[in-house]
Amino acid sequence: MDWSRNGFMLFQQGLVFKRDLYALRLSNDAKVDGEPVPIAVDPNFDERDGKFSPDGRWIVTSRTKRDASKSTSFRFPRWTARFR
Repeated sequence: MDWSRNGFMLFQQGLVFKRDLYALRLSNDAKVDGEPVPIAVDPNFDERDGKFSPDGRWIVTSRTKRDASKSTSFRFPRWTARFR
């Protein structure tokens, strides 16, 4: 789980080895403000360990598929993935 400066929280949901990454906006009093936004949701990957960049414009996550892991960055709030 990670937090952005502008009130978003990253969380993972799902079974072990089939987790997905979502962002959720929280109000100033830590209440949910809207629906979860899918960040990395792919049934072929286990997406976990999401972190916001210091400026809050990117999210980096670990994606694993059959023992092969890689880091992936997603532009936030636009969901264009870049692989490393």
